[in-house]
Amino acid sequence: MEYIEIIKELVGMDDSIIIVGSGGLLLSGYDVVPKDIDIVVKDTKVLETFLEIKNFGTNGYFSKTNKRGYTTYKGYVIDIFIDEEVLDTDTKDIDGVKITYRTIDGLMKFFWDTQKRAKKKIIRREIRKKMYVLHNLLNKK
Repeated sequence: MEYIEIIKELVGMDDSIIIVGSGGLLLSGYDVVPKDIDIVVKDTKVLETFLEIKNFGTNGYFSKTNKRGYTTYKGYVIDIFIDEEVLDTDTKDIDGVKITYRTIDGLMKFFWDTQKRAKKKIIRREIRKKMYVLHNLLNKK
């Protein structure tokens, strides 16, 4: 099943989902091939009625609350991050489904703030690699 169709199905389960990561980049029009689906929700109550969420509550540097989980759905790993708000978002209507996603500017700001918060050098290095990739995408467009 096509990546965007899966996102539409997920948003159909919980319309408060915000697509982040490579899915947000794809929705922004960048030429990326997402390997998974990264989403942000305020809580997982609605999603848990449709999906079994695993390892919920493990530490995750990519969430200000350090709460996250994951599940699989139709062949994709869905990384779930729990946060109250996501800044710098946009909305796209695809076949009548309104999909909210984090913009590339929002993703860059998020990584900048996250790498400042990260206590481990290896995590900061991984985040900087992601920022480098984003920088190169911005320069291509």
